[in-house]
Amino acid sequence: LLPALQAEAAGWEGVGEVSRHRGLAVLRVRDGAAALPLVQSWLTRRGVALDALEVERPNLESLYLNLTGRALRE
Repeated sequence: LLPALQAEAAGWEGVGEVSRHRGLAVLRVRDGAAALPLVQSWLTRRGVALDALEVERPNLESLYLNLTGRALRE
């Protein structure tokens, strides 16, 4: 399903990246509240049940990890 989600999400405004991390689909978006209905609709059209959803706002630690690939305290 990930390639299909990547193709669809490429046309959604504010989506920066769609990837897989530890077996989960990860969407990096500018506005999580605006992206949620799009994701839910996409899943519903394919008959995929949503088991869990997590929204994270970036912080300095996640920014550092994203830029360097290391945690702050390594």
